[in-house]
Amino acid sequence: MTNEEILESFKYYGDVFPHEALAAALEKPEGIIPGLIGFIRYAREHAETLGKPEGPRYMGHVYAMFLLAQFREQSAGSPVVDFFGSLPEQTLDDLTGDIITEDLHRILASVACTDDAPIRALVENESASPWVRAAAVQAFVTLVANGFKSRNEVIAYFTHLFRGGIRREPSALWDTLVCCTTDLNPADLYTEIVKADEEGLFEIWFISAKEINKQKNWPIEKSLARLHLHDNYSLVTDAATDLYKWAMFMADQDEPIGLEEADFEEFDEDPPYFDLSPVCGEPKIGRNEPCPCGSGKKYKKCCLEKYLNRDLQDESDGPE
Repeated sequence: MTNEEILESFKYYGDVFPHEALAAALEKPEGIIPGLIGFIRYAREHAETLGKPEGPRYMGHVYAMFLLAQFREQSAGSPVVDFFGSLPEQTLDDLTGDIITEDLHRILASVACTDDAPIRALVENESASPWVRAAAVQAFVTLVANGFKSRNEVIAYFTHLFRGGIRREPSALWDTLVCCTTDLNPADLYTEIVKADEEGLFEIWFISAKEINKQKNWPIEKSLARLHLHDNYSLVTDAATDLYKWAMFMADQDEPIGLEEADFEEFDEDPPYFDLSPVCGEPKIGRNEPCPCGSGKKYKKCCLEKYLNRDLQDESDGPE
């Protein structure tokens, strides 16, 4: 396929997943990178029109973000940050669906690698959606998990955020900042977390006092070992497989692509430090789907907090 044919196949959602075009894109990334970045800029400039349900569904920016992340294309950092940092939350929902809460942190970390300046700008952009800013915070932990940043570097930046770098008002940003600090081991910022709890800046259903106190008492090496085993903090390494798992493509699937049989093998023994036994629960509900309680609202605007609380609920009212 020519570069033009590859890019054309990514522009709009179709009934058939573009396996051939994705494979061709991976063979010659240099030739299509400018076009992929152009897709993101085009979506940003025409966001209000493209987000409407009428007409063909534009997908160029979605394919572009995942492919550029797999390519580790640092020149994509600013366009991606501009896209997510400048558009209203509802428009972003229309154009990207669950990417913000499921994959944005992985995309940001993958295109940033050694240059985290665009991510910092997104974290501190008060005009951006708090969910977008929260994903940018998660990106820093993803950089630590993949060896691009040290824990000390990120804890130093998080200290800046706790001590005036972001507005002190309750939001998903504060929920995620406390969660991410806990994942890195909260010992250095425990006093700041207690203070944030006293001010009501984060929700205790989002991260329990029990989890914060448990990890505070762990050796830092133990927290980092757990971090390395957490799929949530992986980089984008296979854009085709990530995209193919989307519900919109399920009708096209006969077999999963990009997964080897070994990926499904059981560990011979549990990895150190934490239990990998499966947790059974309700089927996953997308944040933009109707809430199952029947309220008529989107799940994220209604019972999402109850869903998040199912494994983290603790009797404590806050960090001790």
